[in-house]
Amino acid sequence: METNLAYPVPLMTTKCSFRRPSGARPNSRWCAVVALFLLAGCATQSNPAAHTAFPGSIAEQSFAKIYRNVSDRYLEEIPVESLAVHGFEGLTALDADIRVEHHPDAVVITRAGIQMARYLPPTGDDINGWANLTVQVLADARTYSPVIKESRKDKIYEAVIDGTLSVLDSFSRYAGPEKAAANKARRSGFFGVGIQYRPHAEGIDVVRVIAGGPAARSGILKGDIITHVDETPITGLDRKALRTLLRGAAGTRVTLRLQNPETGRQADVAVKRARILRPTVAHKIKDGIIYLAVTGFNRRTARSVETNLRAARRQLGRQAKGIVIDLRGNPGGLLKQAVRVADVFLSEGRIVATRGRHPDSSRHFDAHDGDLVSGLPIVVLVNGRSASAAEIVAAALQDHNRAVVVGTGSFGKGTVQSVMPLPNDGEITLTWSRFLTPSGYVLHGLGVLPSVCTSGEVGEAKDGAAVTLVEKALINEDKSTLTAEAWRHVAHNDAAERRHLRDNCPAQNIKNPIDSEVAELLINDQRLYQKLRSQASNALLSAR
Repeated sequence: METNLAYPVPLMTTKCSFRRPSGARPNSRWCAVVALFLLAGCATQSNPAAHTAFPGSIAEQSFAKIYRNVSDRYLEEIPVESLAVHGFEGLTALDADIRVEHHPDAVVITRAGIQMARYLPPTGDDINGWANLTVQVLADARTYSPVIKESRKDKIYEAVIDGTLSVLDSFSRYAGPEKAAANKARRSGFFGVGIQYRPHAEGIDVVRVIAGGPAARSGILKGDIITHVDETPITGLDRKALRTLLRGAAGTRVTLRLQNPETGRQADVAVKRARILRPTVAHKIKDGIIYLAVTGFNRRTARSVETNLRAARRQLGRQAKGIVIDLRGNPGGLLKQAVRVADVFLSEGRIVATRGRHPDSSRHFDAHDGDLVSGLPIVVLVNGRSASAAEIVAAALQDHNRAVVVGTGSFGKGTVQSVMPLPNDGEITLTWSRFLTPSGYVLHGLGVLPSVCTSGEVGEAKDGAAVTLVEKALINEDKSTLTAEAWRHVAHNDAAERRHLRDNCPAQNIKNPIDSEVAELLINDQRLYQKLRSQASNALLSAR
C-alpha cells in the first residue's frame, strides 16, 4: 500500500527531524508513517511519542478493509468518499468543537471555528488514499483536541467507524476487540468449563451446569460455590477477570475449589476445558405434545433440535400427537443453522433464497429428502422478538404448508449480515443481502404473518378464547386471502405499505399463554388444524 504525503497541507512549517530505529530498513512506507505523525506532533511542538503511540499502520489497514468491503459487498452502493467523510464527522462525538469539513478541493479540520489543518482529498474511489487520509486526520485531531488526545484508542476507532457506518442500515455495525471476541464466542463457542454463575460472598454460585460439558463430567453441581480458580481466590472479581481465569486453550486443565453449604462438600476438582456453546434448544412433553423451544441459532442448534426430537419421540413412541416449535423471543443467528432446522421438517422444496449486490450474495437453499417427524402436525409460535433466522424457519414451514403459525407479527428482520474481522481485532457486521421466502416475498420490514393472530390478547385467557381466535381466523378467510396476496406482492422498498400490512397483526414482544392454548387446541383438534392449513394453501395459490 503506497502512502502519499501530498495529501496533507500543513498550516505552518516547522523544522523537524527523526531517527530510524536501529537496524530498520529505510523503506518509504516506514518513513511515511513516521513522517505522518511527526507532521502532526511538530505542528504544536508537543511530544511526538504521544502521537506515534496511535497504531497508524493497523488503523490504515483497518479503514481500508472497511471501505473496500462496504464498497464491494454492502446491499446498496455507497461511494468510498461518503464513507470516509461520515467517519470524520464521528470525531465530533468525542469533541463537539472539532469539525472536519469536506469541500470539492479540500478536507479541512476546524476547532471552535478556527482552521487547524487542510488536506488535498484523494479521488472519490481511491480506497487506500481515503484510508491514509483518515489516519492523518485522526493523528492531527489528537494534536489539536485535548479531549481526543486523552481518549483511548479504541474509543477513537469506535467514534470514526460508527460515523462511517452511520450511512448504512441499523444492522451494519462495528464491534471493538472485546465485543468482537464476545460475539465470536456466542456464534462459535469458546473454550471453558461449562457453567453459568452469579456473584457470591465467597466467590461465585453455580446456577447452571451445561449438560455434557466439562464441569458436568467432573461432577460439579448446581448450588456449588467456587471459591478459588487454580488457587487464586475469586471473591470480588468482576466478570471479565473471572472469564480470564475460567477460559483457556482447548484441553488445558483448571482446578476449581468447591464448597456446598447444603451438602457440606468441600473439594478441589480438576476440569479439562472444552468448547462451550450455550444451549439454544430444550424440549418438554405435555399430554402427548412435544414442545420444542429454540432460543437462538448457533453452530449446534440444528443438531440439538434433532437430538431433542429423537429423545421425545423415543419417550412417546406412537403416542406423539404433534409438535409446537416455540420461536418467541428468538433473535436469530446463523443462516445455515436456520436452513438445517427447517430441513428437519421438510422433504423437498426451497427453504430460503438470498439476493444482494455482490455476486456471492445470491444463493438458494433447498430441503433434502426426509421429514424427521414423519408428518406430525406442527404449530410454530412467533412474536415481535422472533427475528432473522427464526423468521426463515417460520416462513419456510408456513409457505410449504407444513405448519400453522400462531402468535403476533414477527420482527421483520429479513437481511443477511456478513462478519468481517479487522486488523485491530475488532469486526464489522455488514448487511449484504435480503432473503426471500419460498413463496417469493422479502421478509425485511414485513415479517411473518400468523394464520392465527393473538395480538391484543393480554392477561389470563378466558375460557374458550383459543376457540374464538381460531374461529375468527377461519371466518375471515376472504380477508386472509387478500392480505396474503398483498403480503407477497408488496415491493421491498415500499416501507409505508409494509408498515400498513403489519397492522393486520401487530407485533407484540410478550410470550402470551394464549399462544400455547391455541397450539394445543389445533394439535388436539385435527379438523381445525386441517381447515387452517387448507385456508393457508388457498391463500398461497391465490397469491401466485
